[in-house]
This record gives sequence, structure tokens and C-alpha cells, in this order.
Amino acid sequence: MLCPPPHYPEKFSTCQLRTEKNRAFAREHGEFGETIVRMPYVLHGYRGSFRALDQLVTAAAATVTALVSRGKNFNLVVSTVPGLPSLFAGVLTAKVLQVPHIAEIRDAWPDVVTGDLNEHVKKISPHKLLVKKAIYHVVTAGQKAADSVVVTTPRFAQKLKDRGVKNVQWVPNGAEAECFARLKPRTPGFIQERQNRAVRLQYLGTVGRSQGLQVLVEALDLLKTQAPEVQIETRIVGSGAEVPRLKALAKLKKISIEFLPNIPRSQLEDAYDWADIELVSLRRTRPFRWTVPSKIFELLATRRFVLAMVEGNAADLVRSSGVGSVVEPENAQALANELRRLAENPDLLTVGNSGVELLKNFYSYDLMEQRYTEVLESLR
Repeated sequence: MLCPPPHYPEKFSTCQLRTEKNRAFAREHGEFGETIVRMPYVLHGYRGSFRALDQLVTAAAATVTALVSRGKNFNLVVSTVPGLPSLFAGVLTAKVLQVPHIAEIRDAWPDVVTGDLNEHVKKISPHKLLVKKAIYHVVTAGQKAADSVVVTTPRFAQKLKDRGVKNVQWVPNGAEAECFARLKPRTPGFIQERQNRAVRLQYLGTVGRSQGLQVLVEALDLLKTQAPEVQIETRIVGSGAEVPRLKALAKLKKISIEFLPNIPRSQLEDAYDWADIELVSLRRTRPFRWTVPSKIFELLATRRFVLAMVEGNAADLVRSSGVGSVVEPENAQALANELRRLAENPDLLTVGNSGVELLKNFYSYDLMEQRYTEVLESLR
């Protein structure tokens, strides 16, 4: 396994993760006997150009390290995207080592990078459109060059097949069903136990452009006017390029939102214990219809109500899980209406164990391991 240490755009969070094991080219062994070699990286902040440089440095180092280690008799190469340079690192390494290459596409790439070209052709400058088209075609060529492509949703698998990519398999993300077993589900009448009777709404995750969280501030502003009696405590937990903008917008509209920085995984249980509603949000753009945020699988295990502003595969998953509701992305009025409905009927937030059961039966890591192993063995 050739990968960089965990690192974030935010320097403080990255510094907290630094250990001796995380220095460049340090080696360690995982719990299953795998060897992990840490690649160098670049602290990149939130600028896209520096993020691309970070991914390029890591991919180049991984390629050199893999080729130097060619005597290890690897059976195949798996490259994980994002970032995009890893795809081409995998193509080159597999070609030199003369072994099969699996391109693992963990998101709807290259579509998320380029956007939907048909949607944006009239909205961006000609030179940016040219760059987007170039990325789109180069990445699609890299996918076609792979011996197998693994994606996480059936819709994206079909999309790649329609483009001429062969041997596309889909292995969804998942989560351990009992990873938050100690969290108590909300039971009928829980809101009466609180002094202020307020419903607690939480967004936990990356706060970037793709999430479109401006709609949350706009919805709370609408509620302030349309239903001032509705009480909702709101907080956003995480970091990202949009945090300063959201703070400024909330201050301008006089909306009370608590902003908290990234938290370590050891504190996730406490964060989920606080919330009654967990918000998932993506912008309304076509590529997001065939991707499912991995966060949704984790939320299924929390026994918390999931309010999802998503479309496509992600919306289908939330509806089938029975743990939440789906609202049209970037529609502030629709979000305001749904928040009002839930705040006025808090017993709707008692979701029980249906999400946990769905994980056990369809999205457990054991099941995903079996499916992925079949893909690997098919290329031997």
C-alpha cells in the first residue's frame, strides 16, 4: 500500500496527525499483514492548483517506489481515485511491471472535476471549457486502458459502459453496522425531555463547494420569517473552503449556527449523540446523481434521522433505508418546509434499527470484501 499520511487542507488538523510512522517513506504493517509505505505530500490549503500538486507529488513518488520494488512479484496494481494523478500512476506502473491494472474510481470522476459539460458550456469561459474537456477525455482514456474499473454505484458503472469502458464492476461503499452500537435511538416523546424543546440539526463532514451548504443558511432564514415558533439548534462540524463564506452569510442574516472544526474519529459518537437530524447535502449537478457520499453509510449506523439533499443513487439509498427523507438539492424553500414538518412532528425522528439492518444485509465490509475479491481473482 503506497499512500500519503492522513492530511487535511487545514494545517492544524494535519499537525495533530503527525507521528514518526507518518514521515515520508516510513514503513508500517497493518492489522492484516499488509505493508504500508507512506508517500510524501504537499500541504495544499483549499486552492485547487496546490491540491493538484499534492496529488501529483504523491502519485509520482508511488510510481517510483513501486517500480523500485518490482522484485516483490506483485500480481496486479490497484490505483485509487481521487486524486486523478493516481490513475495514471497505476497505468504506468502496471505497464512497466506487466501486470493487470484495476482503476478504482471512488467518486464520479472525471465528471465531478469537469462538471457536466453540456450543463456548463454556456456558463464558463472558453479556455476553462477547453481544460475541462481535456481532463474529461484524458481521464476517460485512462479508464479505458485499465484491465478492470471498479466504481461504487450501478448508475456510474452504466455511464462508463456507455462511453466504451470495458469490464466495469461496481462495489459500493459500506460501514460496520455496529460501529455506533452504543448510541441510543430517539424514542417517541424524547423532545419533551428538553427544556427548550428544540430539534437539533447537524451537518458533519467536508464543507466545500460540492456540498452547497449555503442552502442551509437560506432555509433557516426562511424559517425565521415563515415559522418563527419553530426551534432548531444547528451546527456545522468540519472544515473546508466554504466555512468563511458560510460564517459571513449566517452573520449577515442573523442566523444562529455553531461552527466546529474537524473532530477525531474517537469523538464521532459524542457528535452523533447530540444530533436528532443529520444533514447530507450535494449541489444539484448531473454527475452527483450517480454517486453516493460514503458518509451516508456511516449515518445508517447512527440510528439518527437522515435529511438528504441528493438525487439519483444517493436518494434511492436513503428512501430504501427508511431512516430519513429526501429533499431537492439547492432548494431552500423545500428544505425549510421539511425542517418545519420535522420540528413540528419530532416523533417522526424515531427511525429505529432499519439502517443498521440494511448495512448488515447489503453493505457490510464482509460482503464488500467478497465482491472485491471476486474482481481481483478474475484478473489472475
